[in-house]
Amino acid sequence: MPSRQGVPDSWHGVYKIVLIYAAFAAAWILFSDEAIHLLTAEPERLMRLSILKGWAFVVVTSLLLYALLRDAWRRQAQALAERMNTLRLIEAIADGSEDAIFAKDLAGRYLLFNRAASRFVGKPAEEVVGRDDRCIFPPEQADMIQLLDRRVVAEGGVRTTEEVLDTADGTRTFLATKGPLRDEHGAVFGIFGISRDITEQKRAEAALRENMELLGLFVEHAPAAIAMFDREMRYLNASRRWRDDYALGEREIVGRSHYEIFPEISAAWRAVHRRALRGEVVRADEDRFVRADGTDQWLRWEVRPWQGADGGIGGIVILSEDVTERKRLTSELERHRHHLEELVEQRTAQLSAAEARLRLVIESSADGIIELDAAGSIVMVNPAACEMLGYLPEELLGHNAHKAVHAMHADGRGYPERECAVIAAVLAGRALRQDDEVFWRADGSPLPVGVATHPILRDGRIHGAVMTFSDATERQRTVAERERARAEAERLARIKGEFLANMSHEIRTPLNGMLGLAQIGHRDSGDNGRAREIFGRIIDSGRLLLTIINDILDFSKIEAGKLPIESVPLSPVQLVDEAVGALAMAATAKNLAIFGEKAPDLPVACLGDPARISQILLNLLSNAVKFTPRGEVRLSARRDGGELVFCVADTGIGIAAADLERLFMPFEQADSSTTRKYGGTGLGLAISRRLAELMGGRLEVTSRPGDGSRFELRLPLVDTDQPVLPPMASLAGAGLRLSGLRILVAEDNEVNRFVLEDFLRAEGAWVEMAGNGRLAVEAATRPGADFHIVLMDVQMPEMDGIEATRRLRQRLPALPIVGQTAHALKEEHNRCLAAGMAATLIKPIDIEQLVAVVLAHARPADRRESAPAASVDGDIVDWTALQRRFRDRRDFVERLVALSLESNAGTAQRLRELVEAGELAEIGKLAHTLKGFAGSMSAPEVERLAIRTLAAAQAEDGAALAHALDLADALDRLMRALAAASGSKPAAQ
Repeated sequence: MPSRQGVPDSWHGVYKIVLIYAAFAAAWILFSDEAIHLLTAEPERLMRLSILKGWAFVVVTSLLLYALLRDAWRRQAQALAERMNTLRLIEAIADGSEDAIFAKDLAGRYLLFNRAASRFVGKPAEEVVGRDDRCIFPPEQADMIQLLDRRVVAEGGVRTTEEVLDTADGTRTFLATKGPLRDEHGAVFGIFGISRDITEQKRAEAALRENMELLGLFVEHAPAAIAMFDREMRYLNASRRWRDDYALGEREIVGRSHYEIFPEISAAWRAVHRRALRGEVVRADEDRFVRADGTDQWLRWEVRPWQGADGGIGGIVILSEDVTERKRLTSELERHRHHLEELVEQRTAQLSAAEARLRLVIESSADGIIELDAAGSIVMVNPAACEMLGYLPEELLGHNAHKAVHAMHADGRGYPERECAVIAAVLAGRALRQDDEVFWRADGSPLPVGVATHPILRDGRIHGAVMTFSDATERQRTVAERERARAEAERLARIKGEFLANMSHEIRTPLNGMLGLAQIGHRDSGDNGRAREIFGRIIDSGRLLLTIINDILDFSKIEAGKLPIESVPLSPVQLVDEAVGALAMAATAKNLAIFGEKAPDLPVACLGDPARISQILLNLLSNAVKFTPRGEVRLSARRDGGELVFCVADTGIGIAAADLERLFMPFEQADSSTTRKYGGTGLGLAISRRLAELMGGRLEVTSRPGDGSRFELRLPLVDTDQPVLPPMASLAGAGLRLSGLRILVAEDNEVNRFVLEDFLRAEGAWVEMAGNGRLAVEAATRPGADFHIVLMDVQMPEMDGIEATRRLRQRLPALPIVGQTAHALKEEHNRCLAAGMAATLIKPIDIEQLVAVVLAHARPADRRESAPAASVDGDIVDWTALQRRFRDRRDFVERLVALSLESNAGTAQRLRELVEAGELAEIGKLAHTLKGFAGSMSAPEVERLAIRTLAAAQAEDGAALAHALDLADALDRLMRALAAASGSKPAAQ
């Protein structure tokens, strides 16, 4: 190795040669001239002798100098050789070192530069020796090095520092030790230095810090309560769940003893800790604890040792999980699913000796845990993940997570990485949870999983993510079983509904004939009091049976959640008067006084369901009359803050306190003797309370035996300025009310045909009977037929009433058709209206209802001419029915038309906008409103289309969009007809 070489001065030899030469020269000078003068005095000889003396002096001094200098040069050469050997030895030692070794003079120029130093900077020593640091480092680094060198010289001692330098291998970190070079007199003439490359050591330290941060992240977000302790039971780390479960909050616990924080820990738990510290794994799947409030808490816990780097036990890890709710759900599932066994899989993994504390939480987890880098590649995978996926760790490490286990959808279709929400969350540094994902095992089989990712962020940068997943097979199996159970329940409910509908039909059909014949007999009995009494009792018994059937159907609809509740204007005063009037005759027959009281602050109108409120009031009044042998029955109505309160009080037999709880239970009464004495199904009060709850109210009772009972119905009070439709005028005893009407009746039951024909002919109508739907269509469409209305039975042989109605609508769209059905369910009514019927009558048919419906919908030719419409939109409103409904109230009809025009000015356009947006739910709401509006305005086509649209929207059927457009067109025609009738222009739609 070349280095700066110097020859040391041998001042001692030089001094000796000078002294000898000076003595010889002095003696020659002093004695040579004297000797010549002694030999001769001749000038010529004296001159020649002087010349010879000079040459002799030269020769003698030359020989003397040669003799003296040869010895000095020999000693100097020997010393130089020894120094060169020493330098070669130093250079050999320096070149054999892996550390950079160098020496500099005080000007910063290199005197020594070993092979390792040359390798680091990528330059041979020949290019460096004699030059300073600027020849090998950037100026700012060279200035920094020279500053440190000057400090070493100034301080005069050895100094060790870290230096970050640009080398041939990139930027490296060196641990540099520098000290002064001194001569034999102690003077500083330069510095020496030894630099060791510690770059990899620094990287290892950074990786260790990153691993420790990762350990903290795993522990912090672990789903179970986890804590790590050393051998002295001092805390090393604890998860957030541990802090929450044991109410530690933000207290500083790291380094503190577990027994100091929880001094009340039992001896049994201390013994468990000691067993684990001896190397034993102690666990319990279900351990019962009693909380401070006395309730049971169930924990699944595990205590296991962890190994230190030396292979010994470094401490223990405690894992606990509150399984109280899971145990409760499991027990409940076992009771309801015939003791299904719970399958619990527990997975544990061996701890890694090199990364004991970091790997413990990961390898002990039953969930799969995968660490991803910022690009989505797998850098760590725990044993649970490998076991679930069927891979060895080395088969996954370094691979893209999506391509490895997530590259296909559940149905086998390709799953591009750019569409993967999990990878997108990792790249964006977002947390994500997906409960219904599918990973793919090594054998190609799918694994249903719930997966969650959490980003690893440091200094605001994304370094990757932690992805956890669990086997969702059991959960999906449970969901599938629950879905099968739900489908079975729906099937049973459908069978139950079909049974109830068929039961209603099979009972109502003969009951229709029985009541019809009884009404005919009662009407025709004349002065025969005994016969009238018998027919009256038959009618009463039939109506009681009808009430029982209606109660069963109502209760069934309530149980199925399919009983609709209206919100329309109603009059509380009118409800009280109608209810009292309906029970007045029954009360008078028992010599009971019945009263109706209306508070003066009752609203003129409010929103609610008048039919259901009346049903409750009639049930309460009927019970009061039934169970009151003497005294009075009183119905009162008042306002109480934001509530409407109806109260029914009686002086009857009362109810024992022990029986009040069972009073509202289905199919129960106060006691069996009550049922035997008074009859009834026990459904009335149960239905009444359910109806009250459906309307947002409540029904309560107070009673004592012998002191009567008091039932109180409380409902939300919502005032309104909308007009209340008056009740249908009574048609009883009006004589030949159907005179001049030609009526076609389609009915397959012979008794029902007889009853209907008798009813209608007795009211003055001309009647033609048809035995099925096909015959009805033929009769209505034959040449010269001019029927004003068709009464169409729904269930008939050959062709039912629904199909017959559809065919008549196509050929005779203006002919009104009224359905007759023994199915009292709302679905049947809607099906009839959707087919094109104007209304439906429920069997058994009451004569007064029959006459009212016929008068409301029949349209004789001579009456049609008086309708106020003179355009193609005229038939959209049944003006005859509307005027008949509000007889002698022409001014009210005019106001109703004006209000309708104002309130529905933009409704058709709004409906079309909802269709364009595909808002089925909003379309359903608007169709429901239009159904009630069309019924009030006697607009059957709009009502029919509204019902059809509502049904499709509620079923989330896309056909609702087309129905809604038809409804909007019909509503436009209705608005034009109303505008023409009022003499105004319809508002822009």
